[in-house]
Amino acid sequence: MGPEQVVLTGEFKMARNAGLLVARGVGSCVVACLWDQARKLGGMAHIPMPSSSLDVQEAAHSPGLYADTALVGLLLPMERRGARREHMSVRLAGAGNMFEGCEVGFMGQLPTGILTSVTEVLRTLGLHVAAQSVGGAFGRSVFFDVGSGAIEVKLTNGKRVLL
Repeated sequence: MGPEQVVLTGEFKMARNAGLLVARGVGSCVVACLWDQARKLGGMAHIPMPSSSLDVQEAAHSPGLYADTALVGLLLPMERRGARREHMSVRLAGAGNMFEGCEVGFMGQLPTGILTSVTEVLRTLGLHVAAQSVGGAFGRSVFFDVGSGAIEVKLTNGKRVLL
């Protein structure tokens, strides 16, 4: 494994070959991992909000905050570096219900809203989700080894999932 890059909430980053992309403390956010196996090129977006329509000005300054702008903002530079959509696999983690007792209203619907937006945007981009670890009332940390494509998700309930 190569150097570790931490992907904070509202960020997206790429790595090639032996890079390691890491998102820690993922709660209601959705982490999307895109990987082109042929190019050994991967990217991770740590997405906290469903749609840039919530705040167009903020999205222009911080595209990583919203599903639509984060995924396009990650995909296009990957394609400029040689990635091809037909070679990409997409895996998702997160969308945990971190607001226990708040199942209605904006905060209660936020995790499913982000997940729905992410999957819809991926579909419009011609990408499909190959695997996911989503939902539940616990957080996660996501470790994406770009060289091998392996993704390990460590859940706060003690479980580990390989995607």
